[in-house]
Amino acid sequence: MFRLLGYDTENPDEVMPSMPVMWGLKPQKKVDLAILIDGEVKMLVECKSAKNSIQITSISCLDTTLYATAK
Repeated sequence: MFRLLGYDTENPDEVMPSMPVMWGLKPQKKVDLAILIDGEVKMLVECKSAKNSIQITSISCLDTTLYATAK
């Protein structure tokens, strides 16, 4: 999908899988993908299976990710 949008998914300077983010004083968490432009994170992607419905724990994970990267 990201290749169709013009991103080089083989280049870790553009698309970084399993990018670590800090959550307060807790150990690092990882987002599934980070899209970078000129070395700066522009988009975070958290993937969930299409077979499963979104649970409150999924929303909590997203909340954690957004807070961690907004700092």
